[in-house]
Amino acid sequence: MNDGKEVEMQIMPGTQVYNGQPISNRGKKRCYSKSKLVCWKLKLWHTILLIILLFLLAIVISLVLYSVVYEDEDEKFDKQSYITPHNYNGTLRVINCQGSTESPQHQFESTCISQHLRDMLLKLYRSSPLLGRYFVDAYSLPNGTNDTIAYYRLQFQVPEENTLLLKYTLNEEVVVNIFRQHLYDQEFEENRVLVIDPASLSIHGTLL
Repeated sequence: MNDGKEVEMQIMPGTQVYNGQPISNRGKKRCYSKSKLVCWKLKLWHTILLIILLFLLAIVISLVLYSVVYEDEDEKFDKQSYITPHNYNGTLRVINCQGSTESPQHQFESTCISQHLRDMLLKLYRSSPLLGRYFVDAYSLPNGTNDTIAYYRLQFQVPEENTLLLKYTLNEEVVVNIFRQHLYDQEFEENRVLVIDPASLSIHGTLL
């Protein structure tokens, strides 16, 4: 019983007081430990993020330097050394040719076939990653007796040392397959000006 008298709390020296209540050293240490743990976790995450960022930065720098320094050996060639002609003659069957202004009713007009076929061949072989560097020109000759059959000629120039090149790269099979694949890819296009039967392609090499 305090008999209405206030009881004074004895506070030890060095004890902190909050809202009139003393804070024990144990509670103080607990709060300090929690704060220390949180700070340690934050520092750990900061360190991990920093390592990841540095790793990504190193990858980006490596890719940039590689793209600047690297030189593709296949892109280093001397066009002037390609002095030996190697040509191919071939035939094909035209299914349809639209675009003739002189005789619209005649779908297989020779001028229509020659014009569009040559444009197709020039664009195709000039842009070929494999044969573009060797390609020179293309020609299309109509067949006087059959307007659905056309002749074409492909001109290439190769280095003097060309045995392996003609055997594995610039051979008849590769040249005609590039053309045939292009025709197959066109089958999904609408409003084609020139329609050619891919199975009708034939080709043979000649030095003249």
